[in-house]
Amino acid sequence: GLTTVTTAAPAEAYWRTVLGVFKLRISVLIMATALGGLFIVPEGSVAPLQALVLALSVLLASASAGAFNQFVEADSDRLMARTRQRAFASGALPRSTGWMTAIVALLVFGVSLSAVFVNLAAAGFVLLGALTYAGVYTLGLKRRTPWNIVIGGRAGSFAVLAGAAAVNPQIGPLAALLALYGLFGS
Repeated sequence: GLTTVTTAAPAEAYWRTVLGVFKLRISVLIMATALGGLFIVPEGSVAPLQALVLALSVLLASASAGAFNQFVEADSDRLMARTRQRAFASGALPRSTGWMTAIVALLVFGVSLSAVFVNLAAAGFVLLGALTYAGVYTLGLKRRTPWNIVIGGRAGSFAVLAGAAAVNPQIGPLAALLALYGLFGS
């Protein structure tokens, strides 16, 4: 019989590796939290296009923060069984200036989408969520305290505020309470 040689498997494996850098499962959950924020504002609404843009904006910003985390933590990720196969830790992807540029560009693009198509308040909360995860959690806490995961996980609270701000830039009590619960609840 004839044997067919295909290059689909290596290409598919490469794209799986690339997509894995962005922690898409977590990013999708954070995106859903932002959409939840849209629905807790009692008065007002957003156009379907704005809701879609907000969702994409949060997804991209969260994905960039997740990629930044893996980029920065590659050396320590190599030391843990759970994380040693991550793309930057394993060497499957190079820790290069190009990757850092792409990560920052993804964040800027995501936040810009919200700023242009939704509003500045929503964009600000999208940015704060990503910077909290990248800066406070990854750079500030991860190697310093066992509380890092508790505090770092709170970055998603900004997604609720982004969703609420998309409807009304003045955050109401329900959105604030939900975000505070995300910050301090268990």
